Amino acid sequence: MDILHYFSAVHPQALLATSTTLVFFLGFLIWLMGMGGRRSSLDLPIAGMLPSILLNLHRLHDWAAKELERRGCTTWVRGPWLSGMDFVATSDPLVAKYVSSTKSSNFQRGPRFREIVEPLGMGVITADSEEWRPRRKLMVDLLHRPEFVSSLRGMTQEMIKSRLLPRLADAAREKKPVDLQMVLRFSFDVMCSAILGVDFGSLSADLPHVPFMEAFGEVEDIIITRFVMPRSLWRLLAWLQIGPPQRLAEYTKFVDEFLYQTIAARKEQLQREDSEAPKPHGESAPGDASQRCNLLTMYLRSNREVADETGKLSPAGYSAEYIRDATLELLASGWRSTGVGMARVLWLLCMHPTEAAKIVDELGSNTSVAADGDTVAKQQEARGSHMTTFKADDLGSCVYLNAAIHESLRLYAPIPFTSRAAMQRDVLPTGEELPQGVTVLLPVFAVGRIRKLWGEDAAEFKPERWISDGKMKDESSYKFAVFGAGPRGCLGKKLSMGTIKAVTASVVYNFRFTPADGPGIGHHAHEEWIEGEPPEVAASRGILFGSFEKMTFHVHARQQ
Repeated sequence: MDILHYFSAVHPQALLATSTTLVFFLGFLIWLMGMGGRRSSLDLPIAGMLPSILLNLHRLHDWAAKELERRGCTTWVRGPWLSGMDFVATSDPLVAKYVSSTKSSNFQRGPRFREIVEPLGMGVITADSEEWRPRRKLMVDLLHRPEFVSSLRGMTQEMIKSRLLPRLADAAREKKPVDLQMVLRFSFDVMCSAILGVDFGSLSADLPHVPFMEAFGEVEDIIITRFVMPRSLWRLLAWLQIGPPQRLAEYTKFVDEFLYQTIAARKEQLQREDSEAPKPHGESAPGDASQRCNLLTMYLRSNREVADETGKLSPAGYSAEYIRDATLELLASGWRSTGVGMARVLWLLCMHPTEAAKIVDELGSNTSVAADGDTVAKQQEARGSHMTTFKADDLGSCVYLNAAIHESLRLYAPIPFTSRAAMQRDVLPTGEELPQGVTVLLPVFAVGRIRKLWGEDAAEFKPERWISDGKMKDESSYKFAVFGAGPRGCLGKKLSMGTIKAVTASVVYNFRFTPADGPGIGHHAHEEWIEGEPPEVAASRGILFGSFEKMTFHVHARQQ
């Protein structure tokens, strides 16, 4: 009793945290007793649905899709008593539109969301209302400047030629299996070069250890974990300075030190360049990523363009903290989401060779596609291979390629969920009354598997569902919400899709993959779970944390 009094006196949430921990243990006991065989939904009087969530954590999104279908697409999810974890989950496009667009002014990120993602700072993702608008306006301007778009496309093309395809060609020649997680390294190199002007070379031949990539990945993973952790438990661990809160603080400190050093060094570099004689137009250091057009440099140069309400330029401009937050959230938005998106479509095409062959035929027969094969052939001459790459801007007419990418994103949304909090009391179109502060969860990953929305074949990988009369079909962004919807829709959608298209086309046209460990899954993305493990469990493990499990394949060069 003295211990309980001590915890309750020092930390107001201590007893509640202890109770929540017991709920975790209860869920584990239920599983041990065999009650989790079917992983059915348990909504207990005190524990709420937390035990069910824990029992299904390894395949949370497929389970969520089943529950949403069973409960009617919009439902309350109750957490443990007094835990503050109650929320509304919905897969209804009508509700998604209401929350994301119709009443977007009343549904903001909210204080709970900002508390969880606090390591990312204040940016377009986390800011609300008046803080959000000027940040978004500036970011839209920078992301869509022709010089940046051109630079990103060029860097992507260059790294496909000089890094990604050579690594795959080496694996094919040496008959060594490869892990598709190398695509995450490719995405990391592209995004860091485009955003920070720093090329880590993580996809170099020796696949070096990159401390910044590891630290930033850990920050993202822990933030996502916090979404499913009771607030009181997190606060207790933070007070004790152990577990995820301690590791998050350490990794965030490392990330911050690197970013602030990079910002300071780039600022000094720009000041030196300004004091020196200007270089002839177009002259640069091609091997130095900081000399390429990148967002960090653009933010620093925009300081000279900041004006107050009278139109006078501000001498202060954007602070180092402002630029740190902006670049960090761009990395958080672009690195893993793009990398996972590329890896998933390649994985699905490996498992569905017929669909992959259709893409190869489309790329080979479409005369409007401009291939850049000669340059790559020269670079790969020493390896005895001739490889062809494709530019993103030239792939718009490749309907089946575009359909396959959309179908992959539907089944495996890289960002599995998003949320909004009601600033004032509200009533959803489906009739649910929301008190102030309640969160509405939009489970994007689960929505892609709802049969009511996508048909009885929702579990199947079918690019044809996106094609009508030889053209891509338009789907509502409230149904296909991979890139968000409404005013807060993804700013980098076109840039991300362009990168995924260029990589998918270049890789699939030159190589085919076969699983290194068994035949892989069948034609369905998920099955009914009656007994044992569904065939895709291993393929879905880890998706909660913005990444994916190890995918090992044999690489074979295609004979063109």
